[in-house]
Amino acid sequence: MDLRIRLELLAAAAFDEACQPSVRGRQSRAKHRLLHLLHNLPNDQAAEAYKLIRLGAYVMEESSNILHGRSGMIDLPRVVVDEWRSIVEQLEALAPSARA
Repeated sequence: MDLRIRLELLAAAAFDEACQPSVRGRQSRAKHRLLHLLHNLPNDQAAEAYKLIRLGAYVMEESSNILHGRSGMIDLPRVVVDEWRSIVEQLEALAPSARA
């Protein structure tokens, strides 16, 4: 659950930074808003960042399936949780606040 919340907050912050909306912090469409992590990222880093963002979207979707009972997995293996945590941490390092 913690990883899902971190992804949603990260997506909302990336969108806010890139688009400067009048209502900030909205977490709807978080999977799509993760793409805003590419905003102002140097071109030589964009391809690898895009791959990481797609992994983050996968983590978000799979965690949603588990949280909403659409998955047969109730207790994730530790190795999966560790991999997902690594992906979230790498995405957080892409955030504009981490780059500053």
